Amino acid sequence: MQKAGDCEFFAWVDDMHYDAYELERKMDMIKELVDVKTKELKVKMSKIKVKINSLEEEFKEMVEKRDNKTFCFGSGGFHFTVNGHLF
Repeated sequence: MQKAGDCEFFAWVDDMHYDAYELERKMDMIKELVDVKTKELKVKMSKIKVKINSLEEEFKEMVEKRDNKTFCFGSGGFHFTVNGHLF
């Protein structure tokens, strides 16, 4: 035998189940979005690392060229060094 308040209670329980379902669904959507954004950030970080490595190599080459070829102009006339040898 149902009491008068039973219908309200069961309606409240149904609402709570629906709210819990909706909350779980929204949490799943947020998790998926976070996963997608994390993957996008990993790709961007990878591209940045490649660019940094490229710039490091370019810098090393510039330093090597500078160290291997030094041109000097001064009161002693024109001279240059190649691999540390004065010409």
